[in-house]
Amino acid sequence: MTGYRIIFDREKMVMGWTESDCYHDEETSTLPINPSKSPAASPTVYPEATVNTTSKIPSASSPSDSPKLNSFTCALLMVLSAIFATV
Repeated sequence: MTGYRIIFDREKMVMGWTESDCYHDEETSTLPINPSKSPAASPTVYPEATVNTTSKIPSASSPSDSPKLNSFTCALLMVLSAIFATV
């Protein structure tokens, strides 16, 4: 579909396409190549320190907290689930 532009007609509720020339389009609404700098981060990203706060967020877990199953455990679980599925 190179060389076509997708068009949606709201009145007829129809989606279609028209030919386009991407090198000479004047009615483009693309974003600028170099966007402007974003403002400073909001306070929710870097909250202010308050009394009785800790440095670690309780809801976030470290990667080492996740359990890892070895191949034998996975095979055993698959066999047991197959047995229970047939019963």
